[in-house]
Amino acid sequence: MFVNPLTGRLVEAELRADDRELDDLRHEVEQRPWLQKVSVCRNKLSSLQPLGDLRDLVWLDASGNKLLEALDFAAPRCSMQPEASFSSSSSSSSSTSFSTSSLSLISRSSSSYAGSLLSFADAEQEGEIADEEKERIWPQGAGWTGSNLQVALLAQNAISRLEHVRAHVNLRVLDLSHNQIVNVCDLSPLRHLEELDLSHNCLDTLNGLGSLEELRVLRVDHNYLRDLREVRLLNRLQELTAADNELRHLEGLEMCTSLQVLRVSQNHLKQIALLAPLEHLQMLGTLELLANPCASKTFYRLRVLYRLQQLDFLDGEEATPPQKVRARCLFGSDLEQRMANFAEIFPERDFVAEVDPFQDEEEWEREVVTETAIGLAVDVTSHAVRSCTALLLPRRLAEMLVEDVVALGLATVLEQRLVP
Repeated sequence: MFVNPLTGRLVEAELRADDRELDDLRHEVEQRPWLQKVSVCRNKLSSLQPLGDLRDLVWLDASGNKLLEALDFAAPRCSMQPEASFSSSSSSSSSTSFSTSSLSLISRSSSSYAGSLLSFADAEQEGEIADEEKERIWPQGAGWTGSNLQVALLAQNAISRLEHVRAHVNLRVLDLSHNQIVNVCDLSPLRHLEELDLSHNCLDTLNGLGSLEELRVLRVDHNYLRDLREVRLLNRLQELTAADNELRHLEGLEMCTSLQVLRVSQNHLKQIALLAPLEHLQMLGTLELLANPCASKTFYRLRVLYRLQQLDFLDGEEATPPQKVRARCLFGSDLEQRMANFAEIFPERDFVAEVDPFQDEEEWEREVVTETAIGLAVDVTSHAVRSCTALLLPRRLAEMLVEDVVALGLATVLEQRLVP
């Protein structure tokens, strides 16, 4: 509840209409033009257009409805007409920002605003304000401050279109999980967006997200993504969840220098060497890789910790200092120091390592497969030259054609054998 600037009386600031089987909000909104928080979860709403009349709306939860478009209502016009006789006092009130620390009660903090409310309420009671002036107090004025909406929770609907979202430029939290979104339109107008949830949709690319410079949290679980290259421009991204997709590599994440949490379980990451883009992310503390093919590798946990010494948690378990030391010893990081100590104590004896350092089989596999691919490419070359000669083509032309064939053949073999 808060004071109505027209009447000086307490009015409702919050509407809770969950589980009422509502299919239209017009009746609920008409009598409550000052609503700032609206919760209409688990109804039968197919549109939110009546919310366009709520000039002060800052928080909305419309999860579990039948919405086809996200935020399909026009941003309200909030300014007063400049020709109103009391425009000087009211303009200060219209520019007063709401405190968002408590969404259940939006308080006015300006003393000049409070004074103008009291003077206006007294004037109205004494009949000093004409009816035509009352009608111009909150009109669809020439000025436009845009939407005040900051939090929009729209999960579990049938949303496939996002065009109207761009009108709500002050959004900070946007939940679009469990919908039917195939493509993400350009969201560059959402300059203040900090948290975006697109999980459980039908996305195969993240085009349109690169301009969200303030984005801190991004959730894209349960989609059809094959790479995360589009997030490379999100310099302030701190948490990325992309589990249960079709990721085959992690290229692009090396640019996300603020990344602290990364969850990429249940993907197609076959090799531990694919974690190379994460090696220089010094702020990365939490990593989840479970249910990837690489998680079944020998010494999987120690091999990951050897590459990513900055981790605090791996697959939900703490990465302790003793584990990190064992990981370094596994690869012989202490070998040179041991040899130096041995030579200093026993200068006349030869040092013999009881256990050889661990050899990463992925590197060995890469060398063997590369040699095999080159051999196959040579076979392709010989066969192609013979085929072109049989067609009576000039030898130089045949060689030029073969160069393309060889390049394509070699790239194909490498992609099939090396790139997961």
